[in-house]
This record gives sequence, C-alpha cells and structure tokens, in this order.
Amino acid sequence: MPSAAPSEEEIARWLALPREERERRVQRALEIGFSSGVSTRSIDEIIADARRLLDSA
Repeated sequence: MPSAAPSEEEIARWLALPREERERRVQRALEIGFSSGVSTRSIDEIIADARRLLDSA
C-alpha cells in the first residue's frame, strides 16, 4: 500500500511496480479510507499520532 511517509526502500519498491498496479493500490487505499466511517478523533489528535509513528520509525 502507499505510505504517507515512505522510506527510500519503500519508494524504490513502489516505483518498481507497473503503473497499473500502483493505480490499483491507490484506488483501493482510497476506497478503504472513504468506507472507514467518521473518526471520533480531532485532526490535531490524528496529526499527533502520525508524528509519534514517524518518530518511532
């Protein structure tokens, strides 16, 4: 799946995929996101969680 903050290795693997496969994966990620429902977290909480994930990577 595409990542919001990919590593250099993830970027290389992503670019190695055929364009049609990248498009299919992006479309699937969007479908999952749109069907996931409304979040109870604020945008600030979501951003803070994302920053914590990046810091721990």
